[in-house]
Amino acid sequence: MNIRTSLLSTVIAAGLIGAAAPAPAQEDDTLRMVIAAPMQVLNPQRITSVLAASVLKLAVEQLTIVGTDGTVQPLLAESWEVEEGGLNWLVTLREGVVFHDGTPFDAKAAVANFEYLMTTDVPIPGRTHLGPISGAEVVDEHTIRVTTTEPFSGFPIALSHYAASMLSPASIENGAADSGSEVIAGTGPFKMESFQLPDRVTLVRNNNYWGGAPGMARIEAISRADEQTRLATFLSGEADAAFYISPEGLRQAESDPSVKTEIKPAIRQFLLQLPFGMPVIQDKNVRLAMNHAIDREQIVETVYRGAASPAMAAIGPGVIGFREEYVYSYDPDKALALLAESGWTPGEDGILEKDGEDFPTIPFLASRGRYPSDARLSQIVAGYLRQIGIPTDLRIEEFATFFADARADAQEGDEMVQMSWHPSRS
Repeated sequence: MNIRTSLLSTVIAAGLIGAAAPAPAQEDDTLRMVIAAPMQVLNPQRITSVLAASVLKLAVEQLTIVGTDGTVQPLLAESWEVEEGGLNWLVTLREGVVFHDGTPFDAKAAVANFEYLMTTDVPIPGRTHLGPISGAEVVDEHTIRVTTTEPFSGFPIALSHYAASMLSPASIENGAADSGSEVIAGTGPFKMESFQLPDRVTLVRNNNYWGGAPGMARIEAISRADEQTRLATFLSGEADAAFYISPEGLRQAESDPSVKTEIKPAIRQFLLQLPFGMPVIQDKNVRLAMNHAIDREQIVETVYRGAASPAMAAIGPGVIGFREEYVYSYDPDKALALLAESGWTPGEDGILEKDGEDFPTIPFLASRGRYPSDARLSQIVAGYLRQIGIPTDLRIEEFATFFADARADAQEGDEMVQMSWHPSRS
């Protein structure tokens, strides 16, 4: 029961909004962008937000990267191959790469990162994305052998996850990796310069980047959790670009002649995590009824102005492993028939009842402002469920609180959670 937001609204300023005079020359090669996620820490291995990680990945790189076509491509690793038996991988590293602190990126540095990821007591939320990787060893100056506890065909793509970021060994040894609030030395086209967590991180050009110095001299990432605040930050001229603008905000931005708007394909999806800790949810008919109760096409048109499409699976087109399936039809009559098969019929107040007992109210958790129209979407979903007699207790939280509560609910399984996600290897 999900909706895939297939288009990402992006707003880019064509000029300095609200400025009375041209911008000073030193600002011409600076990009200020406002994002929806807080910059929790500076170590991308420890971050939980894909948006925040995408900023830090400009400074700290991985061994592989997933291209826009979904294929795994070399980054700090030039090649990789599995050895006989399927438990060891030989990875050949790119030569001539240097960390921002002057330390060479070589096999010793790569192994130091794997050892840190495998043994550290510091929480690494994305460690599960590394699958059965258990360790690494130096083969020669630019080759490492990575060991897994079982055959792992996803090894090349796992190396692209930000949990597998390559930090300078000095950043590990001096405690910066553990701290999360100290500058990390990576190998990327930009270097970390300054920060004010969780609101701002400034990156500057790495003139010694192995892939050639970037054209942009400075990037400032500004975090604003509230959707309207992000838009206001952009329209006031404090930022040059804004991401994850709601359809309403996009309409407002389009009314400004100095603003250029673009809608680009994305792979983010909205979905409902069902509370399987509730016995009633373990009934397949109930789950099917909930799917048929929601009019996805109507939501796409009214909430997202056509900039979305109904989801067919937990992953969408453009993601490795996607297979085209069917979309649950909006059919409230079928939903009621399925519920009746399980003994649930509407009572006088419209709430389902069975054997004299009302259908249990489903706790429902959603976020506000993190994703386009997320709070509004949850209210509409709750309304659709109420129409077939399923009551919910909707709780909408700011994302900082929501994320921690959602993770706890995933463990307990006693609350329905509206999530938005996309594969985080990019």
